[in-house]
Amino acid sequence: MSKILKKKNNSDVIVIGAGLTGVCAAITAARRGARVRLIEKESVPGGTALGLRHRFLCGLFSNSAGLPGKYLNRGLTEEFCARLSPGAQPLRMGKVWLLPYDPRRLVMVLVDLLTREKNIKVSYRSKANACSCQQGRIESVRYSHHNKHYQLKAKVFIDAGSGILSQKCGAAQFLELSRRQMSGFALELVGVTWDDVLPICVPYVLYQAVKRGDLPHYARWTAVSASEQKGRVYLKLSLPVAASLPLAKKISAAIVKILRQELSAFRLGKIGWHSQEVFSRDGGRFRGQYVFQDKDILEGKKFFDGIMKGAWPMEFWDPKRGPTYQYPAEDYYELPARSIRAKNVFNLFAAGRCVSAEPGAQASLRVGGLCLAMGEAAGNAAVELLSRLRK
Repeated sequence: MSKILKKKNNSDVIVIGAGLTGVCAAITAARRGARVRLIEKESVPGGTALGLRHRFLCGLFSNSAGLPGKYLNRGLTEEFCARLSPGAQPLRMGKVWLLPYDPRRLVMVLVDLLTREKNIKVSYRSKANACSCQQGRIESVRYSHHNKHYQLKAKVFIDAGSGILSQKCGAAQFLELSRRQMSGFALELVGVTWDDVLPICVPYVLYQAVKRGDLPHYARWTAVSASEQKGRVYLKLSLPVAASLPLAKKISAAIVKILRQELSAFRLGKIGWHSQEVFSRDGGRFRGQYVFQDKDILEGKKFFDGIMKGAWPMEFWDPKRGPTYQYPAEDYYELPARSIRAKNVFNLFAAGRCVSAEPGAQASLRVGGLCLAMGEAAGNAAVELLSRLRK
């Protein structure tokens, strides 16, 4: 059995996952004086937004018909967006407003924000794999880094990744396979001539291939968008819930082959980049003091302990029916603080994809703009608990 090395520089707050949620949680706690350790399994921050080459931030604005004049959630969300996409105007797509940005800026902005905070230590290429709990509290986290194993203590913990910490401490919420959404995978093709009709032509061609039996049914929901670089386009695939990376590569190759045969714009196209993993839209859910409900979104419910506002629809990617959208009846809904604090683990918070919510509600909360706000809320909640513990 490998020896576990105990870190001497223990922290006040440990955050698992350096996606948009985790970075905002860490920065918020650090700015309020907490010593923060941010643990990330990849070599850079960015999480799902980076892994799927997202080009828009969703969930930042209300769904009003006119150009939105302000963000639903200000603070760190607004600061981050000003750095990521300076001077950009919201873009209307269907019934919602998006903030476009260059995905090549994402890592640069996140790293810059983190390095400015002296109270944050980041452990990249580090995978959390266990924790020690006593009497309903987490005492320490174990993680591996370059084949060495470490144990780090803290007072408060934030699960902002795939929900691994919630699972290890017994705070996970069971989610039936039938209630989970399809996974995501992205490609960048080179040698493709962009045309504004491609967003219509690509789904049509792939739908016909599905009807012929040349592709599985979920290939029909593949979307195409222009890259920032000339001669390149992005394809975003939706795959089965538990799809593996080999399956994703196989389906990607089949889709590209058909597009090359059927559309002249793709005749010379080839895969230049693809996601390094298949990304779950669900995450490992944890059980909070309140499980945020689908009806809370549909009714536009407000709470006495509301910590952020949201207006994004319940964008649920059903494995059989594809994407469905249900919108809030009111201008916005609120997420209660009880949904980011664990029910049975005193010093655990969770935000992002693993927030305590029903499947439909989570399908609204998981988008990037709301993950930013949830991360800030979790960082504030962690510091407030830390202050009480010190008294």
